[in-house]
Amino acid sequence: MDQVSALAAQAWEALRGGWDTVAARLPPEAGSGFALALVFLVLVYAATRMRIGTGLARGLRRLRRRRSRKPGLTVVGKHPAPGSGKANWRDPVPDLSDAAEQLRAVTRVEFEKVRLLNASEARFLPVLERVARAQGTGLRVLAQVSLGELIRPASGGSDRARRAAHASINSKRLDFAIVDRFGLLVVAIEYQGTGHYQGDAALRDAVKREALRRAGVQMIEIAADDSPEAVAVRVEALLTAKSPA
Repeated sequence: MDQVSALAAQAWEALRGGWDTVAARLPPEAGSGFALALVFLVLVYAATRMRIGTGLARGLRRLRRRRSRKPGLTVVGKHPAPGSGKANWRDPVPDLSDAAEQLRAVTRVEFEKVRLLNASEARFLPVLERVARAQGTGLRVLAQVSLGELIRPASGGSDRARRAAHASINSKRLDFAIVDRFGLLVVAIEYQGTGHYQGDAALRDAVKREALRRAGVQMIEIAADDSPEAVAVRVEALLTAKSPA
């Protein structure tokens, strides 16, 4: 109501100069009634203008909120330069289930190569490869391979249970995997470095170990202070025991 009064006062001041001229031409008995009618019209005009302005502002705010929630909204402007680390707070969250959005995401940054194995892990790779070749049966050594690509839930039981079991192992990796000439997993090898047992690492290893046990695959764990020679002896003994007579 205070805003209506303020607008009315501004409108009255704007019309006041004209009112003095009009009032001079009116009979004395008509002056007060005409003034009241004019003030009433000014108040109606001010209130109408305020309602229109408020409704328009409210409608614009609703429109902006709807557009900000609209998926795939693109805000016009420059994208941050690759590697700059800067992001526009108005940029929409990309839908990374869409291959086009994935392509757009990777084109906005530069990539660099990283080592597959750290120095501690890498010293065991040639040892395992030598032991696998010595078996003479076409064994191969893989590094940092997805567990979900090597084993999967067997048929039987509910589809829901199998999906849950596969999702539980699919994102986990084996440090080393020895596979036969058909690509089937023979031995899983995990390197437990000095910083390995942090957070829920032990529980994640238990998930891998149990899934491998149920697939009939043994997991060998290598400690940080194990020598390559000692690891070679353990792996060779296990592969020899598994090889057909």
